Amino acid sequence: MGEENRNLFLAMGLMLVIWLGFTIFVFEPAAQERREEQAAIEAAELAQQAMDPDLPAETATSSGVGTTLDRPDALATAPRIEIDAPSVEGTLSLDGARLDDLRLRRHFTEVGSDEMIALLNPIGTDHVFYARDGWQSATPGMNDLPGGSTRWTLLSGDRLTPETPVVLGYESESGLSFERTIEINDNYLFTLTDRVTNTTSSEAELQRYGLVRHEGLPDDLANNMAAFEGAIAVVDGVMTREKFGALEDGASAEENGTGGWVGITTRYWMAAAIPELDTAFTARFRTIERGDIDAFESSYVERAEVLAPGASLTSTTYIFAGAKELDVLAYVQNEIGVEKFDMAYNWGWLWFLVRPFVWLLTLLENVLGDVGLAILALTLLIKVLMFPLANRSYASLARMKIVQPKMQEIRERYASDTQKQQQAMMELYRREKINPLAGCLPILPQIPIFFALFQTLVNALELRTRPSLAGFPTCRHQTRPICGTCSACCRLTRRACS
Repeated sequence: MGEENRNLFLAMGLMLVIWLGFTIFVFEPAAQERREEQAAIEAAELAQQAMDPDLPAETATSSGVGTTLDRPDALATAPRIEIDAPSVEGTLSLDGARLDDLRLRRHFTEVGSDEMIALLNPIGTDHVFYARDGWQSATPGMNDLPGGSTRWTLLSGDRLTPETPVVLGYESESGLSFERTIEINDNYLFTLTDRVTNTTSSEAELQRYGLVRHEGLPDDLANNMAAFEGAIAVVDGVMTREKFGALEDGASAEENGTGGWVGITTRYWMAAAIPELDTAFTARFRTIERGDIDAFESSYVERAEVLAPGASLTSTTYIFAGAKELDVLAYVQNEIGVEKFDMAYNWGWLWFLVRPFVWLLTLLENVLGDVGLAILALTLLIKVLMFPLANRSYASLARMKIVQPKMQEIRERYASDTQKQQQAMMELYRREKINPLAGCLPILPQIPIFFALFQTLVNALELRTRPSLAGFPTCRHQTRPICGTCSACCRLTRRACS
C-alpha cells in the first residue's frame, strides 16, 4: 500500500510540474501577447477618437450644463446648402460634406400634425444622427484628405434638388484635388460622385470610406422581438446586424466582401452608406464611448487604389436616408443595383411567410383604399385558409368532451392502479376512434403563421399613426388623411395631394 501511495504522489507531482511548466512557458506568454495586442488596439482607437471631430465632445456629457445646442444654433456652426426634394427637406453641411439635417416630407410625428419626422440631426443636438463620405491614405504625408472636419468649397449650385445637383471642391496641401458632385432623386437616395486628381510627382494610395453614426439610444426604442433597431450591413449577400442594446454592451463586427451596404436603422427609418458597386470593402460596427454618450457607428472602407502622378479617378457612392418604404427599397436594389437592399425591412426568420403577407397587405390596401380594411381582409383570409386545421381541432375536442364521463369512470374504477387505468384509456380511445393529440396538433402550424402576421403588422410603415376606417382612402405614403380622390396618383408620384 505504501508503494502505491508513493507512485500516486509521484504521478500527481509530475502532473503539477507539467502544468506549471505549460502555464509559465506556454500559456502565460500567449496571454501576455494577447494583452499587448489588445492594448495596442485600444491605444490606436483612443488616438483615432482623439483626432476624430465627428465624435461627441467630452464636455457634451460631463458638464451637463449648457452643452446641448438648439437645432438652429447647431446648424449655424457651419455653412450649409439647402436640400429640397419631394421626399425630404433640410441642409447639407460643408464641414465634412456631412448629411446631418434632414426631415421627411411624407411622414409626420403624429396624426393631424404638420411637424415632419426629423431623421438626421447635427452634432451638438440631442440624438445626433448623420451620414458622411470621405477618403483616407496610407501614403506618408497624405493625412489631410477629406474627412469629418474638412471645409469643402461650393463650386456650383446653391440648392440641391432632383433637377439641380451641387458641386463641391477641396484641394489638399499634400497635392490631391477633389471634386464632388452630389445628386438627389425623388426618394431619399443621394449620389456622390468624386473625381480625384493626383497633382504630385509620386503615387498616392487612396481608400474611400463611408459611415453612419447615431449618438445615444433612440427615444422610441422598441423592446419587441419582431422589430429590429441597430446597426445593419449586407456583405457578399449575407446580412450582419447588432441591436442597439448589444452595441451598448460592447458588441462589434467586421466583414469583408464585395457588394453590399452598411447602415443604422430604427423600425421605420434608416440611414445607409453604400460603397461603389462591385467594389471590395470592409464593413465594421463599433461603439465609441465618450463620457455618458455612446456613439454607434456602422461604416465601410473600400479596398486601396493607387493613383499615379498626374492621373485622375472617378468614384461613385450613395447615401440613403429616409423611410423604409418597400417600393423605394426595391428601386434601390433593382434599378441602382445595391445588393439585397430590401433586407433593411425586418423580414425575420419567418421571411417566407412575412413576404407574401406584406405583398397581400399592400395589394388589399390598394384595392380597398384603407389600411384598416386591408388588415381585416388579410386576417379573414388567413382564418379561412386555416379553417380546415381549426375545424379538425374543434371536432377532436368535441369528441373528447363526449367521452369525458367514460374517462371519469375509468379514473374512479382504477384509481389505485395507474397501469390498468392507462390501458383502459387507450382501449377507450381505440374504440371511440379518438386521438387525444388531435386537438393540439392542428394548432401547431397556425402558431408561425400568426406570428408572421404579427411581424408584418409590427413593421408595417402604413400603420404608423395612420387613421383607418375613416370613411375615405388614404395615400400609402402619408401618415395622415389626404384628399379622397387620388390615392392612386399619390402612390405613383409619391407627392402630397394639392
